[in-house]
This record gives sequence, structure tokens and C-alpha cells, in this order.
Amino acid sequence: MKVKCVTKKHITDTVPCFIKPYSVPKNIDYFVTFSFGTGVDGGVEYPLFVGAEYTVYGIMVHDHIMYYLISYEEACPPDWIPSSLFQVSDCSIPYFWVFQNGFKENDEILFIISHYEIATDFCHMLGVLQGYSSDDKKFRKAMSEY
Repeated sequence: MKVKCVTKKHITDTVPCFIKPYSVPKNIDYFVTFSFGTGVDGGVEYPLFVGAEYTVYGIMVHDHIMYYLISYEEACPPDWIPSSLFQVSDCSIPYFWVFQNGFKENDEILFIISHYEIATDFCHMLGVLQGYSSDDKKFRKAMSEY
């Protein structure tokens, strides 16, 4: 699946985040922010290039918002970006994607569709987003299939 960026700014009142899947005190360390961007007046601006085409590595609906898993550049971890910033340019999805819903770790995730490890292993997905080397290596291997 490919998408073309039509804007860099997403209007939002909240910072999208996951709850860590293991017991930690409910403080700032309890949450993992995803969908990184720069806060601007009334929203978030993402490091995208308007007009550029991006490969989608997964689709997620979290807290009633649809996100695409996008990798900005090869050396950086991927990011969940609001789908409203894009126009679909190629709607075909890889044959190996799987669908997962009902994440007990994060009840705000309605579903994820992506390659097996991203869709079914929440800890792996967090590791990929945070750039952990073993998770990143698995993700980079899966990216080569696109």
C-alpha cells in the first residue's frame, strides 16, 4: 500500500500514546508516545514531505483515529501517522498481512493489520517504535518484503 502526503499538520487535542504492557507505576513512564511530531498551535506537525509517496507497513485504529505505520527514512524507526494526512495512491495490501483486534494491553486499539509480528506482538511493536535493535532488525527484514 502506498500513500501520498497531502499535509503535514494534524489537529488534535491529545498526544496519542499506548499504555505499557507491564506493571509500572502510573506516571509518565507508564505511557509510550507514538506518532511523533512537533507540537504546533492547535495540533502536531509531522516530518513529512508534502507530495511525497510513502509505503504503509501497517494500519491501526486507535481511539477512533486511523493511523498508517510509515518509515520516514531507512535509519529511523517507523511511526504511526494519522491517515488524514495522506491520500491513498496504491490501495493494494501485501498478501502476508494479518488482522488482530482486541488488545488486552491497550483497549483503545480497535485493530491492527500489518505483518505478523507487528499485528500480534504488542511488545515487539513497541520495541520497533522505540528503535530497540532486536525488534528493529526483525522489522527491517520484514520491510524488505514490501
